[in-house]
Amino acid sequence: MASGPLAPEETTAQMRILMVEDARDLAEGVIAHLARSGIVCDLAPTIEAAEDARAVQRYDAILLDINLPDGSGLSLLRALRASADRTPVLMLTALSAVDDRVEALDQGADDYLSKPFDQRELEARLRALVRREADRKAEQIALGPLLYAPKDRSA
Repeated sequence: MASGPLAPEETTAQMRILMVEDARDLAEGVIAHLARSGIVCDLAPTIEAAEDARAVQRYDAILLDINLPDGSGLSLLRALRASADRTPVLMLTALSAVDDRVEALDQGADDYLSKPFDQRELEARLRALVRREADRKAEQIALGPLLYAPKDRSA
């Protein structure tokens, strides 16, 4: 049984985001804005730090820069998708060419936002990504007489 769409306050009250970004001033501004909306945001300035954070915490979405000190954010994105991790990923990067956007989306990104950006749009895009994923998880899967609810992890 699928539940209805979540209102912004219902979505954000539960959201935990991982921001993979090495520009500390930008990251601090985003984190402060999201915190005012009730969204918890952890910061990882490198791919290695992001992998460490993901090893101990589940995230509702990931904000991912492409140009990072220890490599391309696209390599982290490919690793996520290769491991069947469906966490929504919003690319947040200065690369704004159509080819860059197409490549990231083809690699498995769910959305793409170029810097500079409006904080309100970033927050709205995060809510939309998390809402879509919540709707997907809310469904029940039937296999004969067995019903499985992925959201609750119950059968």
